[in-house]
Amino acid sequence: MSTAHTRVRRRVSPKVRARGKVTVALEDDLDGGPADETVRFGFDGTEYEIDLSAKNARAFRKKLTPFLKHARKASRGPARRTARTSAGRQER
Repeated sequence: MSTAHTRVRRRVSPKVRARGKVTVALEDDLDGGPADETVRFGFDGTEYEIDLSAKNARAFRKKLTPFLKHARKASRGPARRTARTSAGRQER
């Protein structure tokens, strides 16, 4: 029994081979318009990114300001484990 192998040739158009310029346009995740920046933030242990226009980024920061004034920065280290007490180590 012989097995026939077929070879598939792909043709790549000259347009694909040519070097090109790729432009990435950010879209505001709130209103669908053009975005000016990507804002990164964390909440409840989860990191987020959102693309916003300058106007929406200012509004976002303005809404957070009262909370940030009273907050403290957390370390980026690993989460601490709860300490074991001597009672917890005793055999039962």
